[in-house]
Amino acid sequence: MSIEVIRSATDEQMALARHVVLPADAIDKLTGAEIDLLKMRVALCQEAAATAGQALAATAEHLYEIKKLAKKGRQWKALLRDGLLGVSENNAER
Repeated sequence: MSIEVIRSATDEQMALARHVVLPADAIDKLTGAEIDLLKMRVALCQEAAATAGQALAATAEHLYEIKKLAKKGRQWKALLRDGLLGVSENNAER
């Protein structure tokens, strides 16, 4: 499975992985191939975290605007209960 990650990586992801600097303690006793794979996983994790952060910010903005449009509290609650928003009631209310 690990080799497939590298094979399916884009050129951009490969370039990002090459620029990852791992702490010495993190690579102690690893082979060169294991270090390369670890760098790729770290780069992919950073990319996913950035994407998730952007998605969360956009979701928060949309929820804010939806709540303003649903002028009465019961309209907002109806949207939450129906599950149309793609987030739980608890998360939408935060």
